[in-house]
Amino acid sequence: MPTCPKCHSTNIDKLNYGKRAGATVGGLGGAAGGAATAIAGGAAGGKAGAALGAFGGPVGIAAGATVGTIAGAIAGALAGGTVGVTAGAVVGRAIDEHILDNYKCMECEHKFNEE
Repeated sequence: MPTCPKCHSTNIDKLNYGKRAGATVGGLGGAAGGAATAIAGGAAGGKAGAALGAFGGPVGIAAGATVGTIAGAIAGALAGGTVGVTAGAVVGRAIDEHILDNYKCMECEHKFNEE
């Protein structure tokens, strides 16, 4: 556990601003990218939904294709978001450790890095 270089207190808080911001931005970007990719290449979900909806006739085919495309977009967003959060958190952690003052002394309010 680090100690404050100013007052030598051990009552220290770890801020992790970079990690939080990186995870948020990465998650949003990954989810948007995953959904867009799934929709652009969503023929598979639409075809699967249409095949299942074929039992309901023409209306079932159209509804099934729509549901299949939406399901594909949701799955793509979840997968992309997961990857984005992980990648963003890794980058953010590196920024916390090497660029930002990631620690705050709770006694004297001094912010510092562990170097």
